[in-house]
Amino acid sequence: MNNTLNIEKVAALVGITDEHGQAVCPMDSTSSLRKKIDGEDDESSYIPGFEYARILGGIMYVANFTRPDLVTAVNKLARYVTNPSHTHIKALAKVVTYAYQTKDRRLRYTQGPKDNDCYRLWAASDSSYADCLDTRRSTIGRCLWMGKKQSGLIDWRSSMPKTVSLSRVVRIPLRGLAVVQCQLWA
Repeated sequence: MNNTLNIEKVAALVGITDEHGQAVCPMDSTSSLRKKIDGEDDESSYIPGFEYARILGGIMYVANFTRPDLVTAVNKLARYVTNPSHTHIKALAKVVTYAYQTKDRRLRYTQGPKDNDCYRLWAASDSSYADCLDTRRSTIGRCLWMGKKQSGLIDWRSSMPKTVSLSRVVRIPLRGLAVVQCQLWA
């Protein structure tokens, strides 16, 4: 399964061609995106918010159906769809450039001739700690594979929980305070 035609359409909206520089990954892990501050980028000329949403929606369609390698970057950029800054637009252009340069990647489901382990379910998950600089919330992700040696990706997700997680260093003293509070009120 691939979305080459959709990727080419989104790249045309951004103006990306084969002459653009090489994008090694969809988004740098060191990039720090923040909300646009009032007055920031007011004088600069960049694409308006509705174009940002249109391009992001196109690449989000591709990411959700056939390109799990784009999901985390697209979800991070979707946080700023109502008021994108020049930094967000440059990051979106990098994601689209990466998708365009790797447009031949696709999901492929295969089964070997002697694959008697084809119904085995594999799962993996990962999380970051407080990576959203605006809300201090974490990002969590998961992947599910079916088959021998994780050969067929069948489901993936990247999301931001509704609650803010505390580190263990902070959580333990707070739990101790809660126990003391319960004892005082008892």
